[in-house]
Amino acid sequence: MKAKILRTDAELFIIEQYLDELAAVADVVTTQSTDEDALALEATDAEIILTCYTAITEKVIEAAKNLKGIVKYGVGTDAIDIEAATQRGVMVINCPDYGSDTVADHAFALLIALARRIPVLDRVMQENAWAWPAAEYLGVDLSGKTIGLVGFGRIGRCMARRAEGFSMTRLATDPYVDFAIFDEYGVQSAGLDEMLERSDFVSIHCVLTPETTGLIGEAELKRMKDTAFLIDVSRGAIIDEGALIRALDENAIAGAAFDVFADEPLALGFPLLGRDNVILTPHLAWYTKEAFERVERDTLDGVRDVLSGNRPKNLKNVEVLGFLAAFFISLVLPWNPTEAREIDHAHQYKACMALAKKSPEEAFETALTWRDLGGGDAAEHCVAAALIGLGQYTDAAGRMETLAGQ
Repeated sequence: MKAKILRTDAELFIIEQYLDELAAVADVVTTQSTDEDALALEATDAEIILTCYTAITEKVIEAAKNLKGIVKYGVGTDAIDIEAATQRGVMVINCPDYGSDTVADHAFALLIALARRIPVLDRVMQENAWAWPAAEYLGVDLSGKTIGLVGFGRIGRCMARRAEGFSMTRLATDPYVDFAIFDEYGVQSAGLDEMLERSDFVSIHCVLTPETTGLIGEAELKRMKDTAFLIDVSRGAIIDEGALIRALDENAIAGAAFDVFADEPLALGFPLLGRDNVILTPHLAWYTKEAFERVERDTLDGVRDVLSGNRPKNLKNVEVLGFLAAFFISLVLPWNPTEAREIDHAHQYKACMALAKKSPEEAFETALTWRDLGGGDAAEHCVAAALIGLGQYTDAAGRMETLAGQ
């Protein structure tokens, strides 16, 4: 019997050209529904869920009793309940490498369009065939200006390279990136407040998490220069849209450009529509011929890996592989907490302590290995927990004696 793949967000047409190929090994069922209850019902017998913007909630994951993997067409996985998937042993796979340059190109195009008033100049030409110099058409140079990057992951670094080519001073804020990376790119590390105060252009490139939701609010917008521009190609909810609208109404900043919004698609009457100093695009910063082909290939590879039982290249929750495998993978993965691919000591400790309750023997071997690899006190606690499970000691004296022997 073939595996079932439940495919959402069909309007994006991603992997459309590969549906026949997938049909040879799986039954691909396309759903138009975004309703949680309807999705949960359709997912009951699915082994893989292919998705993009549709929310894959804990309820959907729990309903899918045969689910092995959730494959995201794209980078951001904020619409997927990764914790629920991990608890169920379901792999979550994304496509982080397909469009970094592509999205950075779009972000920088928005930056240039803001600086040189391109949409306004185009509109006046379309309406009047010509325009003479006037204050509302006056642009600004990029050379010598300062760009501030909120987030310095893949796309932020691509953006920094583009800004370098325009002789811009480059600042970035990202508490999860090593200072050596900033030095490698010739970018100054700065706190968020300092960066906002110094920058002529602020560009958002961080992922959406509880920590970054509403990161740019009223207080942050007030720190920006009244001549500064704000650009967001990451996630709309990172910016407080109400505070942004007030800042634009009060001329507290010079303008803004967005490819992403807190609620998509937009409705007619959205308050940012129809403004000369605001540029809006419909979440298509990633949408080029080449990037589309890459995300299709990466998505297909993720599906194939799940179906064949291989470890996917872009696995977000390596914990599902089992503690020991996840731990060794964490040793060789790049330190990139911004994309949440690391397994830190807290994860290792939690996994090992849970294992001690289920299989003390396996937990004991695992904890010893971790301790030998430098796990420190956390590993020692796990060794102790495993020994308790094995009945080796029940009091502090016994613990010390047993640990000394080990």
